[in-house]
Amino acid sequence: MDVTQKFHRNMKESKGLAVLLTVIALPFLLIMAGLAIDSGRAYSMQAKLFAAVDAAAVAAARAVAQGEDAAEDAAEKYFNVNLSQALKIANPTLGTPIITQVDDDSGGTGHISINLSATANMPTTFIGLLGFDTWPVSVQAEAIRRPVDIVLIVDNSGSLADEADTVIARSKSFVSNFSESFDRVSIVKYANGAEVAVPFNSSRGFTLTDGEDGVIDEIDKFNISSGQYTNTAEGFYKGYSQISNVDTPADLQVIVFFTDGTPTAMTAEVGYRTGPGATDELIEGVLRISGSSEAHGLWDPDQVYATLDNSDGDYYDGSNIESKITMTSTFGNSTGPHHGNTDLFEIDEVTPVKRPLTNFDGPSGDSTSILWGNIQQASRNLPEQMASTARSNNIFVFTLGLGDALQEESGKNNDERGEYLLYRMANDPAMLTATFPGETGTPLAADFEPDQNQGVYCFAETEDDLGPCFDKMLEVIIRLTL
Repeated sequence: MDVTQKFHRNMKESKGLAVLLTVIALPFLLIMAGLAIDSGRAYSMQAKLFAAVDAAAVAAARAVAQGEDAAEDAAEKYFNVNLSQALKIANPTLGTPIITQVDDDSGGTGHISINLSATANMPTTFIGLLGFDTWPVSVQAEAIRRPVDIVLIVDNSGSLADEADTVIARSKSFVSNFSESFDRVSIVKYANGAEVAVPFNSSRGFTLTDGEDGVIDEIDKFNISSGQYTNTAEGFYKGYSQISNVDTPADLQVIVFFTDGTPTAMTAEVGYRTGPGATDELIEGVLRISGSSEAHGLWDPDQVYATLDNSDGDYYDGSNIESKITMTSTFGNSTGPHHGNTDLFEIDEVTPVKRPLTNFDGPSGDSTSILWGNIQQASRNLPEQMASTARSNNIFVFTLGLGDALQEESGKNNDERGEYLLYRMANDPAMLTATFPGETGTPLAADFEPDQNQGVYCFAETEDDLGPCFDKMLEVIIRLTL
């Protein structure tokens, strides 16, 4: 046989062998291809299952304040909502949430851990030919719910008298969303002055209701009636004092501030002159504006609505107060607790404030319009300054405003809106784009502090909008705890 014939014969044999090997290998190749396809499907289904379980864990963390049953119900609801049609055919099953309170051995506040698992059985395609009809898939997810210290500051001034029932109901609903055993809640009510209705506990937790002095019980005692004014600064000061002095603070601290109008009163340290030739006595009291040029006072800053009357005498003089007091930078206002560590009446450039003030000496005959103007300016300066201090200390500030009065022009020069103050206090990023009727551009953009905590301002046009606003704030706060 010559070489050519041998070559051709070897080629025929090789082709036959290749065909034989292909026939033998084909089932294995099909199995490998089917395994690749089904494993890819299983990986995709596992990712979808994890997304559903993760959403369920977050929902459980949000609801855990209402108890384990509420957390389990929320987990089941969100798990089912997040199941795709492809995932449903795999008969997914969600396990019972494992909820654990984890204490911090170093003396911190610890956290709540919510662990969830789920399984599914994906119907196979190619490897079903080998007798494997389903592919088991399982996932686990964990959500951490951090504790929160929250102080709710609620306006009790007379302009809210018609909406009192709704304000009380929405306030109670809001605080009911926090954990009695894990979070801490404080309540402050204010009008002319302010009172801490519910102080923070020294340890974690709070009493929602006990029929007497729980958080809900104290909210029910709100006396929102006519004749009371709005001392925004005093309300915020009382709340900030609570949260800044709490023992073992939570990692998340929040102030929620509610009002329906612009500031009309303020607390100040003034020189009070009892009579001609008498020496000025340093006292702390509340002044409020009246009409377009008058001021009244003094009220007790530590009571929602009471004139200032103590063992040293009665300091309420109504509209005659301007003839009794002096307000100058020489009275040590920079150390007063209600002044945001800023000298209210400084008129030089040492401690500049957003709105300038003028020294006032009533007994010497200064016009009462100066005092009126100072109250207008300082009552806005103070809460903004204190809110900025709070945010710089890693406290979040949320503000909620009710009613059209917040959108009307006001202030000493009638060139501000109540919303301006609430936007600035919250340091809401919406300041960068917020526009207002009759104004050009974005007047609050320059006041936004990107390096400080950013809160939320929510405007409720009517009392029916209070619920959605409180819900919006709750959603953001709970998200911050996770």
